[in-house]
Amino acid sequence: MHENLYLISGIIFILVVLIIVVFIIVNKKKKTDLGKKKDSDQGSSDLRATLEKTRTGFLNRITNLLKFKPNINNELLDDLEEILLTADIGVETTTDILNSLREIVKAEKITESQKIRDFLEDDIRKLMEADYSRENNNIFQINIIPHVILFTGVNGVGKTTSIGKVAYKFREAGKKVLMIAADTFRAAAPEQLAIWAERADADIHRQQEGADPSAVVFDGISKAVNKQYDVVLIDTAGRQHTKINLMNELAKIE
Repeated sequence: MHENLYLISGIIFILVVLIIVVFIIVNKKKKTDLGKKKDSDQGSSDLRATLEKTRTGFLNRITNLLKFKPNINNELLDDLEEILLTADIGVETTTDILNSLREIVKAEKITESQKIRDFLEDDIRKLMEADYSRENNNIFQINIIPHVILFTGVNGVGKTTSIGKVAYKFREAGKKVLMIAADTFRAAAPEQLAIWAERADADIHRQQEGADPSAVVFDGISKAVNKQYDVVLIDTAGRQHTKINLMNELAKIE
């Protein structure tokens, strides 16, 4: 009798323990799922915030302009010119686009602004293809060894990333490529370039942070000449053209 009671009590104890364990596991999973949902919601929120600048950027500004100013007139063209200039299209290119737009509006007697969006898109595409088509692109045409390309521009325009892509193209063509890390000002810039060099299967020349950029370039070019590299791609620090000391630094590099 006592043995049966002990047995039953043991079974009940085991069942209680199992129930508690299952409850803990289920509760933990719910918390984990809830955490993942919160992270997902936060991730979606971060993504939306990141894309906000793109959504309200260049193309959206043009779309809104054409939407809220349905008639083609001087005021519309002035606003369009402002959008193009503030998007760093450049004065000369902006002038070409607007002149072409005026000609087609006059020739086809277009009065509704919505009808010129396709023209703008097509005209900008043609301008880019004229400069960067395979036939007209001198970047990849090598006449002198080493073929040296110096990348310059303001902060954050993608110089280092572009070097990685260009290096990959040259390596695909079987060229021996050397990258020179002449951006010695921005923290970790040489390390970032080294990552791109590894991805593109190219070599890299770099020195310590804070080194004189022109000295880095001089040594790198010397290495390229001595070891017969086909292509040299030089990364530089971001700079504004209005900063005289930085522009003088570029002159020294050249």
